[in-house]
Amino acid sequence: MTTNKITNIFLVFIIAALTTILLYNSDIDNYKEFPSQRFSIDTKDNPIARAEFELRMVRNPKTGKVPNEIRRKEIKFVKDIPSRKINTLSKTGKIETLDFQSRGPVNRGGRTRALGVDIRSTSGNVTIIAAGVSGGIWKSTNDGAAWTQTSLPSQINNATCIVQDTRTGHEDTWYIGTGEARGNSASGGNAFYLGDGIFKSIDNGQSWSRIPSTVRNTPQTYNFPFNLVHALAINPATGTLFAAASNVIMRSANGGDSWTTVRGSLANSTPTFVTASTNGYIYAAVNSSVADKGIWKSTNDGASWSNITPAGFPQVYNRVIIAVAPSDPNRIYLLAHTPGSGADSPAGVGDEHSFWVSMDGGNSWTERTNNLPNADNVAGYSSQGGYDMVMAVKPNDPNYVVVGGTNLFRSTDAFATKITNTKTNWIGGYALANDISQYTNHHADQHALVFAPFNSRIIYSGNDGGVQVCRDLSQPTVVWNQLNNGYQTSQFYSIALDHASSGDNTLLGGLQDNAHYFTNSSDPSSAWKEMIAGGDGGFTAIADNKTSYYIEPQNGLLIRLRLNEAGNWQNWTVAKPSHNTNYLFINPYVLDPNNTNRMYFVAGDSLWRNNDL
Repeated sequence: MTTNKITNIFLVFIIAALTTILLYNSDIDNYKEFPSQRFSIDTKDNPIARAEFELRMVRNPKTGKVPNEIRRKEIKFVKDIPSRKINTLSKTGKIETLDFQSRGPVNRGGRTRALGVDIRSTSGNVTIIAAGVSGGIWKSTNDGAAWTQTSLPSQINNATCIVQDTRTGHEDTWYIGTGEARGNSASGGNAFYLGDGIFKSIDNGQSWSRIPSTVRNTPQTYNFPFNLVHALAINPATGTLFAAASNVIMRSANGGDSWTTVRGSLANSTPTFVTASTNGYIYAAVNSSVADKGIWKSTNDGASWSNITPAGFPQVYNRVIIAVAPSDPNRIYLLAHTPGSGADSPAGVGDEHSFWVSMDGGNSWTERTNNLPNADNVAGYSSQGGYDMVMAVKPNDPNYVVVGGTNLFRSTDAFATKITNTKTNWIGGYALANDISQYTNHHADQHALVFAPFNSRIIYSGNDGGVQVCRDLSQPTVVWNQLNNGYQTSQFYSIALDHASSGDNTLLGGLQDNAHYFTNSSDPSSAWKEMIAGGDGGFTAIADNKTSYYIEPQNGLLIRLRLNEAGNWQNWTVAKPSHNTNYLFINPYVLDPNNTNRMYFVAGDSLWRNNDL
């Protein structure tokens, strides 16, 4: 496709989406303090708003949906390229080969839902496998000190859940599910992180291939259970594999070669869940909108099921997760997103939750919903509509439960008493200051928890900021360490460079839920510098000769920065349009290439211009 065609297509979309062009003046606010904390206040991640932004980027303007045949056309376009190399036309008309190399950032991981620790790991010899929703599969053999990507760029780099076959002699076998149904535009065929099957590794995560029975090669269209795999489980007694897919629980007794549906039916993208206990019982949850709704238990490897939904359980429930205590397989925990009933959430109406416990394998239940944390700014329990929900039970203590939403909380008595927001039980996510700043060396929005198999005081956490570890969970104040060195799964909304400086190494990017990062080093092992803490980093721009840098935290807060050579701020101003307009979660903008003192800024359904930034 020629440059002119691309430009014309872009202009058509802009004209179709925007209704007015207005001249704006900068809304300038000069502050003495650096905005790293100021702008982290009241700027929580909003997965629904982000979903709307992503959908706007790729949908057909007429239908509002992603075209069904777009993936086939993409593949055909790639096949028609005459060279195996990636080429482009230079200004001289000659073909030039582009040689891509990673620039990082090596110190910032992204949204991580799949996280596993090899059951054979010992202190000083820990193998971790982790994967991002769009960043591929990675492996560390030195307890997260360094990482190697083990999935191929040519494969779908999408991962949402993981399980290891822990049977003796089978430990080298792992499975990873694809397709994220929460945290993006997940309304049926418009889900932007639709998956395409289940990955399998038989060499302890060194290489991966997708199981043919789970692949359709149509990840642009929601039409198959394995487009969205929410959870995986393996019966530790038999090796039978279970997949909680779209509306269904699937079972395979032959390593994924063939499958049978044991619960639910393919209807929409509502979440399901499945897990296995140490004694080989299987527990599953199906959304309340499905015919097979409820909490289910199988004691015969999935051949038959009994409904163990608690009496008095809310009638409406979306995502439900289940945790079984490793040291007591009769101890079952339910954490459910139950909009309209249950405990209130800092996110407000529609984000309520319920918590139940059974001491006898699901035969009877006790509700302990009221003992979830209070809805106090960011201090309470919130899953943002089921986007971030995780739960784990300490391997040697059935009463020690860790639950995650935006934050992490621990209960040492199985929520028999009220969780209060003190240093002893609020252990991660947002900081204890309760102002949406980050907990030290941890990150908000929890997706995965794994206890170390050799030490129950050690726990690994996967979230929107990558992977972290706590090496002693018994301490009154929990301390975390980052494990993101080389774990390159961050998600960029944008990247900017200085077009006026040939060969310049300066880059500025906006990252999903990880603010903005800066580098001027060509060394890919060099750490990038965080510009502003908290929230999502949107579009970025660098004026000619680096006279100004522009960043945009979510909801249209455009900021102009002056930086020195090391990337440290000199001064800054707020420069967004001085008008109460309908800002999007992420608002695109661009500097005029002929005059970088002029900017065009998209704010909802209007386009703004500033002629003198």
